Amino acid sequence: MLTSDKVDLLYSTLLKDNLNDAIIFGVENKSDFFDISSKGKIFNSKEMLFKAISKLSHFTPNTYKLKYGETSKKGLYGFTEQNLKHINTFVLDIDNLNYSLQDILLACIDNSIGAPTMVVRTPNGHQVHFVLNKPFKISSTRNFHSLNVAKRISLNLKDSLKSVEADRYCNDFGFFRVPKENNIVWLQLNETYSPEAMINWSEKMDDNLERCLYTNHQKQRYTNYLESSIFQKILSLTSIKGHSGKLGRNNTIFTIGLACYADGLSIVEATQLIYKFNNRLKFPLKLTEIQASIRSAYSGRYNGPNKLYIDQILEEHQIDQSYSKWYKFKKNRSERKYSHIHEWENDLVTYLESIQMSDSPYIKLTQKQICEHIGCQQSTLNSLLIF
Repeated sequence: MLTSDKVDLLYSTLLKDNLNDAIIFGVENKSDFFDISSKGKIFNSKEMLFKAISKLSHFTPNTYKLKYGETSKKGLYGFTEQNLKHINTFVLDIDNLNYSLQDILLACIDNSIGAPTMVVRTPNGHQVHFVLNKPFKISSTRNFHSLNVAKRISLNLKDSLKSVEADRYCNDFGFFRVPKENNIVWLQLNETYSPEAMINWSEKMDDNLERCLYTNHQKQRYTNYLESSIFQKILSLTSIKGHSGKLGRNNTIFTIGLACYADGLSIVEATQLIYKFNNRLKFPLKLTEIQASIRSAYSGRYNGPNKLYIDQILEEHQIDQSYSKWYKFKKNRSERKYSHIHEWENDLVTYLESIQMSDSPYIKLTQKQICEHIGCQQSTLNSLLIF
């Protein structure tokens, strides 16, 4: 068991001094997630958090913007991804007791960015923290580009720990179990990571997986989701009930709601459709949970259903995944706005090989000249030189 002094040092390392004009959300019970507006609490200083820590079960280790007027007699507001201010830690949920702490640590060292800063024991497994040595600031500029970069880092971390079944569908920057003396099973406060190191590692993972180097999503229009054979099959499901690491009714209803929003249905039409779907389920959701999912789907923060969630629903219920008619195939480079980093690497090699320097074994070029010749940005060239 850890001493209270070391736990205090942990929170200082985790939260740093970035609670000025920022807040952390906390709840006393996991069940409060479904009604955070009335049962959640906010903390705008480490002192406030420390006083309440013994009563809290879960909190947001990443901070949110403090917007005055968002708390009132009607409840608590502001818990949205677009309201994130700083990311202090990337947290992975391993909801499986079959994997020991040693299994997790070896997977981190062998397959991921490195050893974690902290591992917290939960009733059903572990939560793994990769703490940053300085806050990763989230900005609304460029269509929340920084948030999209952070979400890609989180996805790559989850994929790197698939051998221990890290949950790919866990909320990237939501609620996690509060670290306490009796549940921290690994703590190495010197094992922290800079945002730059996280970005560089994630770009390498993207390259290995042939994902686009850039993560700034452009709005894409897909019509007639609900008329597709895939969504018709999803709407016919009756035995949905989530469990460890699997998508359940909330995520399925949220996905249907996003399809309704993308197809241009009014919120009334979407509600009617989803109520009918819920009534056919063997284990229907409460109406309050359905209404919360529909409100979120129609909040304007999403363009359409998440392909990752759709894939999981199809796989879990053994539905044929031939849905290429409404999900685009990979485009040729000439048709894409961005290029993969391996494509820029080939451009660079081709350019250097084309330079004839018979009188010298060396080539002298500035980075600006290279960027101009191959048509890439300075940041892309920096990534190439790192690799």
